[in-house]
Amino acid sequence: MPNIRGSVGMYAGKQCYNFRTDQHTVQDLLNRIPEAKGGAGGSLKDPIVDRKISRNLLDAILRFQRANRCVTDGHVDPDQQTIRLLNQIVAETPKPIAPPAPAPPPEKTSTRFALHSRTDKAGTAVNDWLFEVIDLINNRDAVYLFSYAGANPGPIPLKFDGRLSVFNTRGPEVLTRLDCDGVFGTFDHGQGPHSLLVLALPTGSIQINMWWNLFDAADGTNAGASQSFSARFQFVR
Repeated sequence: MPNIRGSVGMYAGKQCYNFRTDQHTVQDLLNRIPEAKGGAGGSLKDPIVDRKISRNLLDAILRFQRANRCVTDGHVDPDQQTIRLLNQIVAETPKPIAPPAPAPPPEKTSTRFALHSRTDKAGTAVNDWLFEVIDLINNRDAVYLFSYAGANPGPIPLKFDGRLSVFNTRGPEVLTRLDCDGVFGTFDHGQGPHSLLVLALPTGSIQINMWWNLFDAADGTNAGASQSFSARFQFVR
């Protein structure tokens, strides 16, 4: 229970002791008491000057004394009626409940994306494939690594120079949460190699047409040939 060393206020037109720490104590107590109970309700904000009470603090003491039927003498004395009543009312006053934190803004979702590679050349190292994924609805982008477990991506390029493959998801997705398992495969059904990237997204698997292959006609493969591998499509930036 806070107390004071010397009197705070005015007595017979003269300053009381008005030690700085004592003024702080009285001002804090008055601020913690709502105006309905004679307090200042947080309105006292004047800087405190040692040994000199401000007009606002003096008026607040007088208002409190009048409202609570104390001796209205304009000063608060150690261990006397006014300081005891200030402490009593503060102890009985419930602390204000902090308002709940504002809800975070809803994450932007999309159903229309594009996949952009760092190269369009066949034979890219299959343990280090980096892609730019573009949210075409919200005009945002992220970088993903399609990699075997344990592989580390090389330097993320500043520019992705492959062609775009536009695709639609089966449901709303968050750009940075497309992490999922996937399969990259190249197939030749007699009309030359064709590749697909299949992603197992939470809203359903999708197939994305790709423009470079795990093998090509120069490799001497026959119709019906196929090659594929599974990996993790993982957000990296």
